[in-house]
Amino acid sequence: MLKNLSIGKKFTAAFSLIGIAVVIFGFYIFTQVSGMRDNMLNFTDDTLPAVLEIERLSEEIVRIRQDQYAVLTFSDPAERREILGEIDVMKRDYSRALDAYQETLWYDDEKAIFSRIQNNWDKYNQEISAFPDRVEDGQLTAAQQILSKSFGTFGQLDKSLTEMSELMQGFIVKNRTSMLSQVSTVSMTIIGVLLAVIAFMIVVAVVFTRAIINPLRLVMEQSSAIAKGDLSYQLDRSQIGNDEMGQLADSSIAMQDSLRTLIEEVIAAVTQLSSAVEEVSAVSSQTSSGMQSQQHEVSQVATAMAQMKATVADVAQNTESSSTAANEASEQSRMGAQDIDGMVASIRKVAEDMRQTGNTVSELDQQSKQINMVVDVIRDIAEQTNLLALNAAIEAARAGESGRGFAVVADEVRTLAGRTQDSTGEITTIIEKLQQHATQARNATTQSCESIEQCVEQGDQAQQLVRGIETSVENIADMGMQIASACGEQDSVADELSRNIERINDSSQEVAGGADQTAQACSELSQLAQSLQTTMQRFRLTK
Repeated sequence: MLKNLSIGKKFTAAFSLIGIAVVIFGFYIFTQVSGMRDNMLNFTDDTLPAVLEIERLSEEIVRIRQDQYAVLTFSDPAERREILGEIDVMKRDYSRALDAYQETLWYDDEKAIFSRIQNNWDKYNQEISAFPDRVEDGQLTAAQQILSKSFGTFGQLDKSLTEMSELMQGFIVKNRTSMLSQVSTVSMTIIGVLLAVIAFMIVVAVVFTRAIINPLRLVMEQSSAIAKGDLSYQLDRSQIGNDEMGQLADSSIAMQDSLRTLIEEVIAAVTQLSSAVEEVSAVSSQTSSGMQSQQHEVSQVATAMAQMKATVADVAQNTESSSTAANEASEQSRMGAQDIDGMVASIRKVAEDMRQTGNTVSELDQQSKQINMVVDVIRDIAEQTNLLALNAAIEAARAGESGRGFAVVADEVRTLAGRTQDSTGEITTIIEKLQQHATQARNATTQSCESIEQCVEQGDQAQQLVRGIETSVENIADMGMQIASACGEQDSVADELSRNIERINDSSQEVAGGADQTAQACSELSQLAQSLQTTMQRFRLTK
């Protein structure tokens, strides 16, 4: 299930889980901080002001008590009245402070202590209610007795204030303990959540690293085998999911299959090319042998022409032996006609062989073009592979640090594609040379055919001339009176025949040169075919 998800969905799912965990953790932190905020507000807005107020009330009641004793020490009535007025103001303020403090009470024990404070304060005011009158009347001893009688109530009031202060101190300690506990809990929770998130991220990193690295390793092994020429390597596709790595593996397998098919086709074409080159080489050898035979026959004809010319000269000098010379000339003419017939037949056979050679070279040119088309297919595959590797490198760059290994593998795949393109370039160069040599062989064959056609025409002319000589020689016996003129004419004809024989000899040499060029071209084609076959043997197609 996981390996069939795309890499983007895998990362989305992982970071979504991390995001959900962070949101939950943030909500928990917000809740704890809100509780700490409430405790802090309770401490600053309620507990601490209450403690300060209780301390102020304790100090204020002591001050009232001190002023009451102090008023007894003044002898001036006016000063005593002034002090009594201040005491009365402080008492009213103290009563209002108690009423205000009562509004801030929350807990029962706090209310119970405050109730005792309020009762003791009321009782104290009742016990000293006559104190101002005694002081104003000058009855200081009676006023002092009133203060002495109220000392117990004052002590109870001070004790109640002390209890309230101690209770507030307990609240402070409780708030402090609660806030420290919350801070400790939040700290431990933060540490635990951070450790859990780190552990989860490590697990995610390991899982996703394996999900990416293992398929890349398999594809890299296949690419390495292809780079070494081993096209029989089988990639275990079942170990790779249907994500981007699976698409890369499918593309690599398709490239391997296409390359294997291409190599098989190239090997078959090279084998066929070798056979064609051997056939062309055999035809060229036959052509060369025919040209040698033709040159030999032309030499014989030239010798015959020289003998005939000598015979004509003898006939001109010795008319008595004209009959015998005519018979010999007739016999030699017949032999020359037969030789020329054989020569013409040989030349025509050579012409037919050269036409077949031209057809074979044309087929070779067509087959080399088919090989070029196959090489174009290899180049297209290499370009597609290079494009896939470039896309993989872009995705790796987007992935950042986690995609660095993938970027290295993508660069290796792109290097492989470049090497494949270089190999196709070498094959294209070899094929172009092969086509050039095939074109040269075809042109040489065409020129040889044209030369041979000229030889055929000249052979026909020579045949006609020899037959004319034969006819002339047969008439020599009957034309004894015309021997001198006939000998002159015969001498001219012999000269013409010599020139024709020389032209035939020159044409034969040209044809022989063309045959040698054809043989050389066939040798070069054979070497190119062997070089291409050696290059193809670097690839292993089966186990």
